[in-house]
Amino acid sequence: MRTFFDGPFENSLYSDPAWQGKNVLIVVPHQDDELNLAGATIRALLDHKIKVRVLFCTNSDRFEPGSLRIQEGIASCRALGLPDEDIIFLGYCNTFRLRKDLHFYNGASDDLLVTSTRGLTETYCLPEKPEFCFLKHHVHHQYTRRNFRVDLQEVLLTYRPAVIFAVDFDRHPDHRALSLLFEEALARILQQPGNTYKPEVYKGFAYNGSYLGKRDFYDFLNLAGEVQAEGSFSNNQAFDTDYPPYDWENRIRLPLPRETLSRTLNGNALYPSIRAHFSQGMLHNAKRVFNSDQVFWRRRTDSLSYQAAVSVTSGAGCYLQDFKLADCPNILALPARIEGSTWIPAPEDSSRQARLTLARPHTVSRIVISGNADTASQVLAGKITLSTGWQQEFGPLKKGAKANLFDFPPQDNISWVEITLTQVQGTAAGLTEVEIYEQQAEPTLFQYLKIMINDTF
Repeated sequence: MRTFFDGPFENSLYSDPAWQGKNVLIVVPHQDDELNLAGATIRALLDHKIKVRVLFCTNSDRFEPGSLRIQEGIASCRALGLPDEDIIFLGYCNTFRLRKDLHFYNGASDDLLVTSTRGLTETYCLPEKPEFCFLKHHVHHQYTRRNFRVDLQEVLLTYRPAVIFAVDFDRHPDHRALSLLFEEALARILQQPGNTYKPEVYKGFAYNGSYLGKRDFYDFLNLAGEVQAEGSFSNNQAFDTDYPPYDWENRIRLPLPRETLSRTLNGNALYPSIRAHFSQGMLHNAKRVFNSDQVFWRRRTDSLSYQAAVSVTSGAGCYLQDFKLADCPNILALPARIEGSTWIPAPEDSSRQARLTLARPHTVSRIVISGNADTASQVLAGKITLSTGWQQEFGPLKKGAKANLFDFPPQDNISWVEITLTQVQGTAAGLTEVEIYEQQAEPTLFQYLKIMINDTF
């Protein structure tokens, strides 16, 4: 009996010549999340001789010894086909709590020192496999928010991956912290004067649809496409996804290599990797993790706003270019409250204007405006003005910090973009992000035709 689907099809997504010489980074918090987030994608990339590195940011050492989880992560990645030198560890502790009710992400200072549940205060790995900062600088880093972010930033600048797959904001506090700190680290790179590094970024959930997805492997379709988590497995059932800026219908669905489209669990090419995470009982979740696609949301990094000077009539204009679509005041809470990282003009400000002055004049043909994450408040109407006098009115903006796209004929020699909020509702009405683009669609390495039956590849 054949154990995988071997009909007359071929996944040529990664065989395009544009992929040659590219390198990819997978950014995950725990050992096993490489499979939950992108296991089959890693296998597909490696099958096409594309350089892949996996970055584990914690040692997953809250309940099990860190050395055990590190060894399981290495074994899993080896089974996928990664050489040891492409398996990277930041070496931070699992569940960074300053106290029982306060995660280090929400601490008052970037430099507050965390003591782990095992009494440790600095990064570590294995004697034969040092963590990134020790390899780079021959020192261990203390467990602080700043060090975590700086290490992330340095990994990105050291390897300069062309494509990044990173965990997004889902149920686990470590996933949330990594997602938000990854965005902070990348924003600092994008904002460096003259920066030319603009990777393709794809964020995805390791829990919703995967580790806490539906056990649908042996359903009627056998290995159907990824579906959302159900009921209490979702972060907040009021959201379309675990993170309100994302709509499920706008997800990017990547097809998988043939050897991961199995009819049986042990016939799947990912089976040896999932077995490697024995301490986590990952075999029991294989029916959730194995799907016929993998799901991500794309975040563009080529916005002209990251190199712009921002001025506002009131409020914190820095949030308009910080790459964050929302923030969270307590990442330990379930469900999480999504708010912050938002330019909110003062109540007495009748102008409510933000101007982004570009580093040099550009042609502009697309502006993307994301409203506030607080669904009780909303920008009802506003106006876009370009330095040449071109204007466009808009409103109301979508709720939940979702993107609002404004495409128009290319406008040349634009030196600044001004956004005016003419009508607002609620106390937290504002903008989380303003993106400015020369092209309406950024060129991407992912160009493919989807052939679907019953919504499955």
